[in-house]
Amino acid sequence: MRIFTGILLAMYLVVPMAVSSQTNHQIREQYIEKYKDIAIEEMNQFGIPASITLSQGILESNAGQSYLARKGNNHFGIKCHNQWEGKTIYKDDDRIAECFRKYADPAFSYRDHSLFLYKKRRYSGLFKYDITAYQKWAKGLSKAGYATDPAYASRLIKIIEKYNLHRFDTRYEEEPVTSRGPIEKAPVPSIEDFDVVGERKGHKIYENNGKMLVKAGKKDTYLKISHEFEIKKTNLLRYNDLSVKKELAEGELVYLEGKRWRSQKHKYHIVRKNETWRSIAQRYGVRLSWLRIYNMFKDELFPGEKLRLKWF
Repeated sequence: MRIFTGILLAMYLVVPMAVSSQTNHQIREQYIEKYKDIAIEEMNQFGIPASITLSQGILESNAGQSYLARKGNNHFGIKCHNQWEGKTIYKDDDRIAECFRKYADPAFSYRDHSLFLYKKRRYSGLFKYDITAYQKWAKGLSKAGYATDPAYASRLIKIIEKYNLHRFDTRYEEEPVTSRGPIEKAPVPSIEDFDVVGERKGHKIYENNGKMLVKAGKKDTYLKISHEFEIKKTNLLRYNDLSVKKELAEGELVYLEGKRWRSQKHKYHIVRKNETWRSIAQRYGVRLSWLRIYNMFKDELFPGEKLRLKWF
């Protein structure tokens, strides 16, 4: 009887473990399917293998199930550090209640991960490796101190090979993001294309990229518009990517609410003569800070080059 009971107990203990393992496998598969396109886009923007990004996301966030991922959309365990000015979330790690970065969307976490590796000097050596050399990338990350776990590289490699993540490590063929060739024909939105959604005190109110704006008249100033639409001048300046007062020229676009972090309709813009980063951001209703991020903080603009207006 004791032997029979022991067998039943052993079966009871083994079966849940198998079910748990199968569930964990399914969760990882779902995670890969959900985020592979973002990882591939990051790879094509920054040269970081998609397999590395996905395997780190799986390992660091427990395939999106960790506290940081669920509550802070932080999939890579990136801590605040001194330069972080965004929202934060706290969790015990090497020390009690350590500060971690908090994001509005997991996609922001993926982009911050790319920038984190791309801009940190200690990871610069990784970018000499081929995009298909995931083993070198994994070992390089561990050597550079991304994690304190001595088995970090082997754990990443095991995930990559188990789920065949290296199948994503091939750049898709498309036109380069930045080129100085002849100006291409591409749809460029103008005020005539925007929907008119209302009118107030002689101003037609337009909608572009889901946000309301007006076109400045000859005698308009930011202060005048802020009074007419009952918006704080500081907020109006912020909506239009300005921190200090600026002269307002006739015909300029003035947004009455904060712009979006990406274009809903357009993937890229072909730079034209005399355009600036801000004029392009205004044209598409995209925040200037995100436009710069999509294009890797490059400085000069050249007529004919292609700028991204979103990353996926």
